[in-house]
Amino acid sequence: MAKKTSIYLPTIAQEIIASYGPGVSVSGTITTIIECFREICVESAPELTEGEWLAIADARHGGQAWMSDEGIDPSLMVWARLLELKGFDEKLYRPLEAKIKKLTRAGRIACWDVVCRFWAALPEHEELNEFESLIACGAKIKKEN
Repeated sequence: MAKKTSIYLPTIAQEIIASYGPGVSVSGTITTIIECFREICVESAPELTEGEWLAIADARHGGQAWMSDEGIDPSLMVWARLLELKGFDEKLYRPLEAKIKKLTRAGRIACWDVVCRFWAALPEHEELNEFESLIACGAKIKKEN
């Protein structure tokens, strides 16, 4: 069921929508872009261990959802926030930092998407453990050795 809402569209968003041609449906275009974004995130999410996903989630938990209308790239924040963690496990941190830096931008954005949804979904995922909640939010989890 469609819900009517009002949103503010910054200039860049207006330009992107307008680039699809005159008279396009703004809500239809936004919906299509959101659906495409979700599919890209699903396809691009890296396979990380549960501990690695939780480390990224912990890094994100200390800050905002990394969303901005000021052009800040949330995909860069995924690994940059890891640098700020105090007492981070060095054995986990260095290899994870290297993995994240090697990801494509779509892979880093997928990490951002998973952990933002992980924290937002906690109240509704009360009956799930962290592993199950990560999976429900789109994390691809590699078995730890």
